[in-house]
Amino acid sequence: MEPLAENRFTITKELYYEGALRVDRERMAPFAKKAMLALAAAWAVLAAVTLFSRGSAVFVLIELVVIALVGIWLTVFFPRSKARRGWRALEDRCGTDLERVTRFYRDRLEIDGAGADVAIPYGEVEQFLSSERLLILLSTGKRGVLLAQDGFVTGSAALVRELIEQHQATPDGADEDE
Repeated sequence: MEPLAENRFTITKELYYEGALRVDRERMAPFAKKAMLALAAAWAVLAAVTLFSRGSAVFVLIELVVIALVGIWLTVFFPRSKARRGWRALEDRCGTDLERVTRFYRDRLEIDGAGADVAIPYGEVEQFLSSERLLILLSTGKRGVLLAQDGFVTGSAALVRELIEQHQATPDGADEDE
């Protein structure tokens, strides 16, 4: 069967980081917002108690700095650390063979790379994300599929989105026109 679309590119460290950070921002954003609100509330309580007990305003500023550092770690350093670990794991698994060819058929996508073929039915694709240079498909099981926006040899990102959305509209996998 001839693919309806095909995407080819080589995963570089920069592209991997871009995709990993975008996915992390999507998945961790609600938690990070709640955590930052909780930290702000904790600081407000600590500041009020410190000032009410006639403590030094310097302690309030120190508490603010500590909470700000925790917030920076949570939103900047932690995601980058996860991305670095993920990149190292990818290099360990695949070595230098980081070229990916993703073919899109009527009912599934197939990824060919690092000597392994993976097929993902469109019904398992849960979310589309995009970044500056990537289209990211998130599927069940915390799997992410990176596609270069400029890597389509045949077809396009719009066609891929349409294929997946059509299949998701008919969860039993049956085509509407058949």
